[in-house]
Amino acid sequence: MTDQLRLLNETRGNVLVDDLQIAKSPWSKMKGLLGRERLDEDTGLLIEFCNSIHMFFMKFPIDVVYLDRNLIVENIVYELQPWGVSSHRRAAHVLEIAAGRAKARELKTSDRLKIEHLEN
Repeated sequence: MTDQLRLLNETRGNVLVDDLQIAKSPWSKMKGLLGRERLDEDTGLLIEFCNSIHMFFMKFPIDVVYLDRNLIVENIVYELQPWGVSSHRRAAHVLEIAAGRAKARELKTSDRLKIEHLEN
């Protein structure tokens, strides 16, 4: 049995995503969100030890959140479109969430995020 992961915004006191997936392996990092028709509003993909992404062959826009090693927001790119490219050299991790989610949850630069393990 695996724990479900949720991503909290400790600074704002809200849940950023209810279903957090983490890309750790080279294959999962390379695949990312490719092959999906859409990204659910409450789902996010955290790509560990990464500071750039591309949207080649993607079918939908996403919000991109660049995080430092302590999961503090360094930069936010809103609604990155398919075929776009983005990077942030100081980032340690990249969070991909549904387009519009960052604004809807009032995410800001310097917010501190936290991964929470939920037992199934």
